[in-house]
Amino acid sequence: MLVIIVYVGAVAVLFLFVVMMLDINYSRFKHGFTKYFVIGLISGMILFVNMVFIIKHSATADLVTESKPYVSNVMAIGNLIYTKYMYIFHLSGVLLLISIIGSLVLTLRDKGNNIRRQSPDVQISRSPFVKYVDVKVRGGISYEDSD
Repeated sequence: MLVIIVYVGAVAVLFLFVVMMLDINYSRFKHGFTKYFVIGLISGMILFVNMVFIIKHSATADLVTESKPYVSNVMAIGNLIYTKYMYIFHLSGVLLLISIIGSLVLTLRDKGNNIRRQSPDVQISRSPFVKYVDVKVRGGISYEDSD
């Protein structure tokens, strides 16, 4: 059981780290909130009705099985994850990987002209406005005392 708690905690910390890296501008999202509110409300209601329907009509008699005394909870969950739900487990891992890569791409994309980049060719090139000047060494600044 402790292994599962550590795994879920690690995934939660990873998720929070990725969300914090996004640096989302919330004022932009508040502007378009009312435009999609009705669509979100309808899809949320459909999802809620589907969940209630599935919970009411699911067969709970098949879920209760006799537990064996030598099998721990962690071993039983591990057996289920790596046998019956192997494809779903791997797909969830791929989904986490894709979400992390997607958030990094969104974070590190070019944000327009706000990013200053160096151009070595322009820095090294010599234009006619640049000329070498012979400067006197140790010329210094003259200081006159006004006493």
